[in-house]
Amino acid sequence: MIGGAVPKVETPASGVVVVDAGSGFAHPAIDAGFAQLIEVWRLRRLAMPWVVFGVYPLAAWAAFYLVPFDNFARRVAGDAFHPLLGVYHELFLVIVRVALCWLVFYWFYRRGISIRL
Repeated sequence: MIGGAVPKVETPASGVVVVDAGSGFAHPAIDAGFAQLIEVWRLRRLAMPWVVFGVYPLAAWAAFYLVPFDNFARRVAGDAFHPLLGVYHELFLVIVRVALCWLVFYWFYRRGISIRL
């Protein structure tokens, strides 16, 4: 609950999920309906990015700050997108940086490699 708004999650029919933010922020409503969305619609693939980072949380945090993913992101995305994205170019580079970090840990996840810190 944020402020006075309480998000409501209702299932009026089978396979239907209605989430109401209750005149508040959308994030708590999305958070309240996300788990049901995955279970009701069987969209477990939607949660895959969080599963991969959830298996290696400390290693992902350390790699994000210790491995120069920002340099790799600049090589992958480069400045070619700068005229197209304008002020959102830095946001795009951060998204590419997180995606590259995720790809490394997804590779670990698919091969069953465990990291102990």
